[in-house]
Amino acid sequence: MQCKAIVTRFLILSSLFLAALMPAPLLAQTTPPAAQQTTGQPAAANDFSGLRETGMDIVTGVIDPLTITLKKGDIIHLTGLDYPDLDYYTPGRFSQLAIKVLRDMLVGKTVKIYQTQNPEIGRQNRMGQRIAHLKLKDNDLWVQGTILRLGLARMRTTTSNSQMAEQMRALESQARKEKLGIWGLVAYQIHNVDDAHFYIGSYQIIEGTIHNIGMKNNRVYFNFGDNWRTDFTASIGPLNKRDFRNAGYDFQNMSGQKVRVRGWVSAYNGPYIELTHPSQLEVLGTDTTTPEHPTETKENESAIPQKNDALPDPEQDANKDAIRKTKILSTKKDLEKTLILNQ
Repeated sequence: MQCKAIVTRFLILSSLFLAALMPAPLLAQTTPPAAQQTTGQPAAANDFSGLRETGMDIVTGVIDPLTITLKKGDIIHLTGLDYPDLDYYTPGRFSQLAIKVLRDMLVGKTVKIYQTQNPEIGRQNRMGQRIAHLKLKDNDLWVQGTILRLGLARMRTTTSNSQMAEQMRALESQARKEKLGIWGLVAYQIHNVDDAHFYIGSYQIIEGTIHNIGMKNNRVYFNFGDNWRTDFTASIGPLNKRDFRNAGYDFQNMSGQKVRVRGWVSAYNGPYIELTHPSQLEVLGTDTTTPEHPTETKENESAIPQKNDALPDPEQDANKDAIRKTKILSTKKDLEKTLILNQ
């Protein structure tokens, strides 16, 4: 009964969003309140200044909740979305509902295609699909924003496709506050660092207070507990530190900060997330109850990550620069550690 009630609620919400597709005055940037009432999306969601419009085409089909086909033959990968119940053989109910919403919203409609400004980075995955955000031509309804606002998916950016992170996080937050879709289920909620070990081998959002900051081999370690050998840790590699600093993160002053990190949880001396770009890290504020701890790191010469520590990239980005930035090899006399990060 609960499952049926959830699906019914979403079908109603979907119909409200799809009502925006009916003939109506185009959404205007100069009238933010009207835009929000029409689409359920905040006015900031219309800001695509970080991307470039690279074409328009008619949608002919929806293969799965991440893959759209176009009349001219292109296949679009919808960047920025993660469906936690998506199995390509047996999709979960939210993934199935997302497929229905996308078909009702898009098939037969003309969409505007937005991609990265640099044509050499983040525009195509290894399967030859175009990586893009989509807007409906008739009313500027943002496809990814609609899916996030309905609570059918959560934000999942990559190193080369993180331009819309702020807008996506805001829409995700609204859906989470209203407990829509995946946010109504405990399994898909934001998890505390103490429970991170239950979710090794999956993509998650983890929240907690940084107890101390460690630095070794030019790598930054955010330690979230007293015992770095077992507690949750997030880390930034040498080639990515500059991106975080440019985004305003001051590593030396982050101890005691309450943060959210999102990414693939692997097993490396306890639960571990590799941070490859700033959109994975969100500072919530200072936790004044955090005690002082001596600075230690998760480096351990006896621990070597296994193959299942590799982070899957949903976009299969073939860009050589992105791959170079996320493949980090650190060697020492008694240490041989390879973190393979396909993002």
